[in-house]
Amino acid sequence: MALLKPILLEPRSSSNWGSCLTIMPNLVSAYRHAYGEIVETIEYGKDSSSVDVLKAAMEVFEKAPSHLIFLDHQKHPLDFFIALDSVYGRRSWPTLIFHVYGDFTLNTPKWKAAQRLLRHKRVQFVCASPRQRQLIAEFVVGGEQRTSVCPFPISRNEFSFDSKLRAEMRARFVRSSDEFLIVYTGRLSAQKNILRTIWEVAQNASKEKIPFRFLLAGSFDDMGHPFFGLHQTPNSYYGGYVKLLENLPEALRARVEYIGQLGKPELRELYNASDLFVSLSTHHDEDYGMSPIEALCCGVPALISDWGGFAGFALDSSVRLLPVRLSPTGATIETKTFGADLQSFYRQSINQTNLDRSIRAEHYSTAFSIEAGSEIVRSLLVEDTPNFRGFTPLLDSHAVLYGKMTSLGRMFVPGKKIDPNYKKFYRHYCSETSR
Repeated sequence: MALLKPILLEPRSSSNWGSCLTIMPNLVSAYRHAYGEIVETIEYGKDSSSVDVLKAAMEVFEKAPSHLIFLDHQKHPLDFFIALDSVYGRRSWPTLIFHVYGDFTLNTPKWKAAQRLLRHKRVQFVCASPRQRQLIAEFVVGGEQRTSVCPFPISRNEFSFDSKLRAEMRARFVRSSDEFLIVYTGRLSAQKNILRTIWEVAQNASKEKIPFRFLLAGSFDDMGHPFFGLHQTPNSYYGGYVKLLENLPEALRARVEYIGQLGKPELRELYNASDLFVSLSTHHDEDYGMSPIEALCCGVPALISDWGGFAGFALDSSVRLLPVRLSPTGATIETKTFGADLQSFYRQSINQTNLDRSIRAEHYSTAFSIEAGSEIVRSLLVEDTPNFRGFTPLLDSHAVLYGKMTSLGRMFVPGKKIDPNYKKFYRHYCSETSR
């Protein structure tokens, strides 16, 4: 077996996405835990100039790694491939490992352009969840052999259950000992279905006579649903949140509160105080879901949509998945059982002990920890990586449609029928078609 000598391409600057501020350092930790000091790093990212890119490619050539591992999602590496091609000439490249993020589909035109440079190189796409692997595999010729799964790992030091902390945080966040504390954390946007989530929680908890409090933490954005041409003006989604609260009965309005954007220590405190995590997200690129797994690693059960990466968290009854179907306006979540599910989790919480929460937290921490991730990346670099034979016509058609977004203002056509392209691309993310 050839000597292993991996090099990680680390970002030169911080990500614009909050979740990636956790994902990338934890992936680095997983590789270091697996391979120790033999792991080297080279900086490459969105701020790299053409000179920086060429210098980085020359450094790769000089270090002669066995594997070159791409961690940064902010800058598509097309220019890096061009530089490698120039530096390596006819010599063999190292094996290329790409940790794939949800924005893979936003970069299909660049992946298409890179196809010539990657062909006959040893290439592996590492996806964050089983459903994302199904999606990516259909874009790659021989996708089953050229894709694998490595969940984005969680640090036990950052997210874990602590009985003393729970007692302290319950005193801070709840107003009575019997209050059922429900939380949502992450971006607050249309595709995350935040306004509907608030309405579903408030109406169903009231109907089931659950003494709830619903806290939301994160930042609002106005992304809308651009793939279907649904664009929002600045601050409009926050305005919708304010209007929704105004329309709730006063007794329910008092039980819903937005508490702003929190750092990791504050999130851990909130999770430890909480009784249930809720997310009805149908975001078009929900490849994984850092917020639900952070909550689960703190012992919090989750009621979440059966969409994209979320489905990978359903290891046991701690997670319940709400069905999702494809509709003419995108993915649509079914909430017929939402009230019954809330009631069930509420009743469980009444008799739940700290030991129960500790067992749940340990179960999920073990499955999604940095240590678990290190075992996966160890197998990635040991297994033979097949030569890349190109992308499928599906990626080509996606790239063409995405390239027309600027002129058309949308990628898919909303109407009375499901856009066949939308169904073709995203059918594996949906619970009704992925089984």
